[in-house]
Amino acid sequence: MINSKGCKFKIQDAFLELMTKNYLQRISVKEIIDEAGISRSTYYRYYYEQIEILYDIIDSFIQELARVTEDVGIPNVDPEQNALYSLFIQEELQCYYEHANILRKIFKNAEAAEILKDRIYNHFVECYDGWIEKARKEYPQLYGAGQFNHTIHRGFSFSGNYELIRNWILTGCKEPASVLLEFLTTMGSSYPFFFNGSKKAQLIEL
Repeated sequence: MINSKGCKFKIQDAFLELMTKNYLQRISVKEIIDEAGISRSTYYRYYYEQIEILYDIIDSFIQELARVTEDVGIPNVDPEQNALYSLFIQEELQCYYEHANILRKIFKNAEAAEILKDRIYNHFVECYDGWIEKARKEYPQLYGAGQFNHTIHRGFSFSGNYELIRNWILTGCKEPASVLLEFLTTMGSSYPFFFNGSKKAQLIEL
């Protein structure tokens, strides 16, 4: 007999598979239960609306992302000493890699990808604003009022990091994570880049 956690995973796996072939709104409960091999009553034990399945999957990933980055702590914002920032990015990349199969299916569905992007952005903003608060206290000459527009920089940083990682996952994580780490801890953290399947980063237009 499958336990409750196993049933939930079967529903999520079925939904992810169906999501790669159809719009979110067109995925029916019947399709989900047929794909998962469960009864309708079992399905409604865990979910009511189909979109709740996607939210559940994404929220689980974001919670794991927050957990691994929280263990690292707020990076050292000294531009000459970014070892802790590199560790932060490394932990994030590892988390993305471990969830690559799930994320790849989400990225292939435009609607689901936008929901995921919003959730990741909220996580990024929380981390970034923590860094800026620390930076303004420790390095006011670099990050103080009038010296650094953190809102614009935050937007560029997120766009660059997100596109780089998204394309890495969509191309099957073929390039070593160390290649991304290099970009994300140098140019990629300040300017919008995307990963084009080679060992080069290309500028994108926002």
